[in-house]
Amino acid sequence: MAYPDDIRCLFSTELRHVGDGSYVIDIPERELSLGSLSPHETYRVTIERLETETDLPAAPVEIGDERTVEIETIGEQAMASRVWNVGS
Repeated sequence: MAYPDDIRCLFSTELRHVGDGSYVIDIPERELSLGSLSPHETYRVTIERLETETDLPAAPVEIGDERTVEIETIGEQAMASRVWNVGS
């Protein structure tokens, strides 16, 4: 995702339910101590869902699989062939 040039800070945190129908986002203290944010100011906040491993498609290999990859050329570099073992 593209972010605007004037973004003040970017961090990850959990959204917490506080029980009265409200939710809280904790802002790391470092964002205040670095001077990018100030208490009692109003800011526009964008919330994105963090992509997790379960959101990603399954890998095309299983543990223990062996794949041969042939690289014909990389610019002026020589031909190469290598076998990768998918470790556990």
